[in-house]
Amino acid sequence: MDFPGNLAMRWWPLRAENGVGHKDERLRLGGIRYLDPYWSVWRTYAKGRWLGRKLVDCFAQEFLSCNKHYSTVAVKLGRVYVNGKQITDTEYVLKNADFIEHWGHRHEHPVLDCKIRIVEDNENLLVVDKPASLPVHACGQYSIHTVLGLLRTQHQITGLRVLHRLDRTTSGLLLFAKNYATDLDFKQTLKLGHWVKEYVCKVDGVFPEEEIVCEESLGNLVVSMGIQCVRADGKDARSRFKRMWTDGKVSVVKVTIDTGRTHQIRVHAQFLGHPIVGDTIYNSTVWGPERGKGADYKKGFDQLAIDVRDNHKMTNWLEEIAPGYGEMMEKMAFGEVTAEPPL
Repeated sequence: MDFPGNLAMRWWPLRAENGVGHKDERLRLGGIRYLDPYWSVWRTYAKGRWLGRKLVDCFAQEFLSCNKHYSTVAVKLGRVYVNGKQITDTEYVLKNADFIEHWGHRHEHPVLDCKIRIVEDNENLLVVDKPASLPVHACGQYSIHTVLGLLRTQHQITGLRVLHRLDRTTSGLLLFAKNYATDLDFKQTLKLGHWVKEYVCKVDGVFPEEEIVCEESLGNLVVSMGIQCVRADGKDARSRFKRMWTDGKVSVVKVTIDTGRTHQIRVHAQFLGHPIVGDTIYNSTVWGPERGKGADYKKGFDQLAIDVRDNHKMTNWLEEIAPGYGEMMEKMAFGEVTAEPPL
C-alpha cells in the first residue's frame, strides 16, 4: 500500500455528496482506517472525447481499475442513468450534454488512521494539516476517506471552498475559504504571485548541493488517470530544488514552484534522476531503465501510456478479487440479465 508521506507542503505569504448521510462504519487496525462498503452514485457529463462512442466502451477505457466487463454488466442491470432515464441498452451512443449517473457499491481504499488537525479557523479561512494517504475531495473510490469527508464526520464542518489541492500521498498545509470573497481574493493574489508554495520531499540518491531549476514542459500521458510526463507539446512548468540533507542514499530537498501543473514536482524530480521515495507512479522502471531520467523513456508515448496505465491498475493494491468474479462478470456480460427496477 502506498503511504510514503515523502512529500510535504507548506505556505508562505510574500505579504501580510457522496457519502453524505452514510453511517461511518469503520475499523481501525494497525494505524490504518478501513471503511465498510456502501452504495453510492457517481455523476458526470459526457466528455468531449466520449461523444459519438458507446457508453460501455468509454467507461471500460476510462475506468481501468474495474473488470473489463463491468460497464456492460452495470448497464444491463440498469444501474446507469442518462439524463435521468435508466439505460439498459449496451449500444447507447453518448451525445453532447448527456448527464450520466452510475449507481454502484463503493469500496473505499484504507487510509492512515489520524484525525485531521485544524491549524487555523476564523470567519474567512480554515487551514488544516493534511495527512498523507487521502485526497482532498471525492474522486475515484474515495468519498468519506477524503479531507472534506473527514472534516464533515470528525469536525462537522461543511460548505468549504477548495482553494488549492495536494496529491493524495502529500501531507502539508491545506487552505479552504469559507465564503466567496475570500475564495476570489486568494485565487487572484495567487495568480499575481503574492504567495509561494514550498514543499519538502525525500528523493532517491544524492541530490546536487547547488540549487537546480527545472523548466521542462509537462503534458498528459494518461488523461483518465491524470498521469503526466515531460513532452515538448506540454505546458510550461518551473520548479526550484535545493538540497537540505543527504545520507548518501537518499536526500531531503526543498522545492518551490512558479507554476502549478499536475504532479509537477514528481515529474520534474523524476526527470532530474531523483524520483520521490515511495512514488509508485513515477519511481518505477516502467518509465525506462533509468526510471524516466532525462525523459529517456526508451519507447513512444503511446506504448509508455499503456505500460504506465497497466502498472498502476487496482491490482497494485493489496486487495483480493473474489474467486470466480471474472467468470461471473463475463457470463453476465454475454448472457441474459434482468434489469433492476428503476429508482
